Amino acid sequence: MPKLPNNIVHKAALYYAAYKLTLRGWGVEVKPSGEKGADLVIYDRRGDRRKRHTVKVKGLQERHACVFEDREDIETLPEYVIVVRVNPEKPEEEPEVFVLDRDTVKKRVQGIYLEIKDYEEFKDRWDLITR
Repeated sequence: MPKLPNNIVHKAALYYAAYKLTLRGWGVEVKPSGEKGADLVIYDRRGDRRKRHTVKVKGLQERHACVFEDREDIETLPEYVIVVRVNPEKPEEEPEVFVLDRDTVKKRVQGIYLEIKDYEEFKDRWDLITR
């Protein structure tokens, strides 16, 4: 199967991350596509709705480094980065999800690349998103 266009992969990753966050008790607001910065704004549905977090979602369709647009994109990262790796050849499989906080990404990014070895240990680390 040929690779999917990047915008399709990003949308699939974005809505998958929103779905998983919703199941974990977060209220989720999806930001308009094409805007720089956060893709999602989340708040605790069970607690203080004024406490919000911002999330950047990066979608991948192969096992490779996560690429940011430029250094400015890294310097202005939202609080959390969620990398969602989908397999377009097996759409019935659950995507792999890696959850990192902004400081971890900034420490580990090399140029504009977050290498596989630098994010794979954060698989399913939803607990890093604090209430």
